[in-house]
Amino acid sequence: MEKSVIKLSFILPFYGVERYIGKCLDSIYHQDIPEDEYEVICINDCSPDNSEQIVLQYAQEHTNLKLIKHDVNKKLGAARNTGLKAALGRYVWFIDTDDFIQENSLKYILDLCEADDIEILHFGIQDNYGNIIRRLVPTGVLTGIEEEAISKKQECIEITFPWNRIYKRSFLINNNLWFNDLYGGDVIHTILSVNICQRMKNVDEFFYFYRTDNFSSDTKSQQTAQKVFDMSYVLAQAIDRIIPQIKSQWQKDIAECVPWRINTSIKGVLRLTKEEQKKLWNMLQQNQSIYKFILVNGNAKTNIVLRSFYIMRMVSIIYKSLRNIKKKLK
Repeated sequence: MEKSVIKLSFILPFYGVERYIGKCLDSIYHQDIPEDEYEVICINDCSPDNSEQIVLQYAQEHTNLKLIKHDVNKKLGAARNTGLKAALGRYVWFIDTDDFIQENSLKYILDLCEADDIEILHFGIQDNYGNIIRRLVPTGVLTGIEEEAISKKQECIEITFPWNRIYKRSFLINNNLWFNDLYGGDVIHTILSVNICQRMKNVDEFFYFYRTDNFSSDTKSQQTAQKVFDMSYVLAQAIDRIIPQIKSQWQKDIAECVPWRINTSIKGVLRLTKEEQKKLWNMLQQNQSIYKFILVNGNAKTNIVLRSFYIMRMVSIIYKSLRNIKKKLK
């Protein structure tokens, strides 16, 4: 009997999602194509809870589920790369395991991809209550840059998740499109993928449900100095560095994202506790190239806020020095 061709590989890194991963896997297994036509690759990135035990229960019932375990926590980008290297499907879909997908949608999705030999299929997003997060303008087959130009200004930068896009696996592998270890590294991966994509398509349909009630996730957890530093400043500098690789007609849009990301961080900075603000200042002082980069690319408000850290720090140092001198003179 001829073996079925694997059409799609789901790539599911997991860490600390025992409350949600069952719902995610249920949605993947309530589909309208045979299970031997797709595979589910779960990557345990040293999850500290019972997520792996839940995955193993599903593996007992579904032979197309593979479990890969990391010896050390490598973070999301590396876990996605692990799954991509192990994947056999013609197409791949990266899923965040606190989210879930539309049931009985795979046949239609794969028909869309295969009919036009799509490299990236891009679709809308709903939250887990069914509210629309992003609606797309439907298109024919375009280059990635043409497709992104249809979107609202900067929306392609704000929403650059890999999970509302299905990729042709050979497109990613042949173009060396791997995820990096930056916090928010989805942005870099999506920009680079879209930049070289020759066959991309938008559909105004919703196949992915983004969970908005997991407040322990990275994107919804409390703002910290480290998050502001990584997501706003390190990532902005990383985006700036890839601009020379971007095709000329899209460079301006990508370049505009750099100050936008830096300047929108200031609300988060001002909401930090005094202790977290102090931590952020120390990070900036230890990374002078990033600090100077922010001052060059930030607006007046950004400069005032960040320079005020310096002034407050200097005042504090002078005050402590004077106090120590006063104690010695007594």
